[in-house]
Amino acid sequence: MKISIGTNTFQNFHRQNVAVESWYELRNKFGINLYDFQFKDEENSFTKHYDLNTCFTLNRSSKDILETNKKLPYVNDIISSLANIDDSDYFIFTNSDVIIMPSLIKEILAKQPECMS
Repeated sequence: MKISIGTNTFQNFHRQNVAVESWYELRNKFGINLYDFQFKDEENSFTKHYDLNTCFTLNRSSKDILETNKKLPYVNDIISSLANIDDSDYFIFTNSDVIIMPSLIKEILAKQPECMS
């Protein structure tokens, strides 16, 4: 069974580092695919901080609809990209600073739910 995890990382900070380390363990133990979705227009300037498959698929951001300095992706764009990136049986979308425990992967493998949150 193929499972993928997708997120949107930014810069380099401690909470995110710890979360990404937890995903590396899942990749090593269960063969999980790890994806980092970034903005297309930042492909040439993006600094890669993590050993994740970086995909430059995002076009829209918060700046398109708000007067803000923060360029935040649309969550549904990340989920759509993740769902279409490979032939995974399951995909997990998560914020970049969330630790994912092996027990979640074991639960998915054992019970094969249609979906969960």
